[in-house]
Amino acid sequence: MNFVFKDIMSEIKDTSISSFVEDLYIESIILKFIDSKLYPGICSQRPRWYHDSKNQDKGIDCDIFFKDLEAMSVDVKCAHDYVKTNVLKCSIPTFAFELSYFKGREEKEGWLYDKSKETAYYLLCWIWTKKEEDFKLDDILKLECCLIERQKILYYLATKNLYPEEAREINRRIRASGKGGKHFVKDFPDIGLKKGLHFNYSKDIKAEGPINIIIFKDKFMHLATKHFFLY
Repeated sequence: MNFVFKDIMSEIKDTSISSFVEDLYIESIILKFIDSKLYPGICSQRPRWYHDSKNQDKGIDCDIFFKDLEAMSVDVKCAHDYVKTNVLKCSIPTFAFELSYFKGREEKEGWLYDKSKETAYYLLCWIWTKKEEDFKLDDILKLECCLIERQKILYYLATKNLYPEEAREINRRIRASGKGGKHFVKDFPDIGLKKGLHFNYSKDIKAEGPINIIIFKDKFMHLATKHFFLY
């Protein structure tokens, strides 16, 4: 199958591009890089990508055919807001899992607890590039990738007494506070920086105003099915 990515930025005339559209453009570049690097070194064939809205709405980007595992219904997520330019330096030690965001004036449930998602695996990625901003495909130096089952992330959070209803209540409190940045919850003793888990509200940073659960890598990396680098 010929794999073609739509160059979003080339079709945009307005110079005031929303962060959402910029994110889509960056993600398309990262997906190109992943597609070109997985096969033949790590995989037995190239990934099967899904571009239709039906699968995208279900949280399915691709199927990945590792030499010892067929990972179906994979959602690719990349921490591209935290680009590193020195390949000798470690990546940001956390990953953000989305609780909620705004689409226009309507608050939507984020992909982590969204019941409509049929994601089986997340491919979590951290990126190194030649420059921090306006990078292109040729500027990507390295990706660190962690393939992890969605249910294992949900189970990990459940061990911290964080279930969907509790997460939604915390999300409601954070929105009501009107305060951006890091948030901690007093009645959840297993949530805190020392516990490797907290919440973050990107109130004035992202147009969509997402609220995320921030988990430190060392708290979930041992649950990963695969951990590898792409160069």
